[in-house]
Amino acid sequence: LSHSPFLSTVTESRGILESIQRFSLLPTYLPVTYRIHNADVSFFLKEANQDIMRNSSLQSRVESFLIYKSKRPPVLNASYGPFSIEQVVPQDLMLSSNPFGSASKFSFNWKLKAYIMSTRIYLSKPKVQVLFYIVGRDWDDYSTTERLPCLRGFAFRE
Repeated sequence: LSHSPFLSTVTESRGILESIQRFSLLPTYLPVTYRIHNADVSFFLKEANQDIMRNSSLQSRVESFLIYKSKRPPVLNASYGPFSIEQVVPQDLMLSSNPFGSASKFSFNWKLKAYIMSTRIYLSKPKVQVLFYIVGRDWDDYSTTERLPCLRGFAFRE
């Protein structure tokens, strides 16, 4: 019997299957730049415990903002690369939600202040006087028929 050498070749191949999904540790988000125009003071808000996956989409994005003072309707500008769009912020979005009642009108440049008139409050006479007043308003910009806001004060015994 003769032994002849038997040669074989082993080939190893490694590849990535296209059907396997790969996930990143960082969320994907739509890289849009936002700006607010026609507002004297405005802020983009970030929640303290914001869900990291809330804006993890390439189709939509949610941003909270606060218009603090404005004489004209504010305009929101959104830009993405060379594309840009502007739109007036609808007044129904500008009205603040109030658990004790709803506001039917938004005035752009009112700043309300409250001043407690009493320095001490006694259990025998539970009376509190609060002076509410409007500051920072340009009275010449509005007609005399414009309605003033209705304010409610609430006191709770602790």
